[in-house]
Formats: sequence, C-alpha cells, structure tokens
Amino acid sequence: MVGEVLIPNPSVLTISMGNVTFSNYVDGTFIGTSSFSDLVIKPGDNTVPMRSTVNQTFVIEQVVGKYKDGMLPVDIVGNSSVYNGQHLPYFEKALQANRQHIVLNVGAALAEIGGGALLGGGGGGGGK
Repeated sequence: MVGEVLIPNPSVLTISMGNVTFSNYVDGTFIGTSSFSDLVIKPGDNTVPMRSTVNQTFVIEQVVGKYKDGMLPVDIVGNSSVYNGQHLPYFEKALQANRQHIVLNVGAALAEIGGGALLGGGGGGGGK
C-alpha cells in the first residue's frame, strides 16, 4: 500500500533521517509496517511518500466486524532509522518513545476500489 503523510516541522532545522520504519497496530495486534525511504524533514510542512505492508485479511475482518463504519484506529510506533547503512540510535529512541494514534478511513479506500459493500450497503462508509 502506498500513500502520502504530512509531517510538520516547526523548527528551522532540516533533518536527514535515512530509511525510517514504523510498526502499526490495531487494538494491540500487529498489522504491519510502514516505511519512508531517505526521509528528509525540512522546516514547515512536509508531504512525503510512505509505503506500508499490512495484514489485509485482519484489516478487512476488523472493518466487517468491530469497525463497521470503516474508521480503523491505528497505533504507530517507530522502529528504526538507518542512514548510509548505519542505525541512528538517537533518532530511533525518539521514534520508539513517541507513539502516534490515528483513525484511518479504511471505508473510503474500500469504496474507491468497489469494496463498499463490505461495509453494508455498497456506499462506502467512513462516517455517520
């Protein structure tokens, strides 16, 4: 899965973090990883590409079960930052300590690919 993420940087510093990976969880269950290649965060808002590999079967099960509105709560925890083949422990510790929580609109994504019927009704879900 490929997408874009907005990363704000209110500082005046440009930060080269290298290849950065995160673990993703739904209700404490590991669902996959997300990664950024050669991540450079410049001052201001940064829209950067992200690639994720997720357990699609588990995600669909959650959407047709517990999260019928298509809104999936995802916890994101940093794993690693590797620059020129070297781990950057000062970035890794900060990433690991800063857990993020988002609500991912899986219903809208399913509707775009014709899977809205999974949400009950062919509409698309993603809201009430």
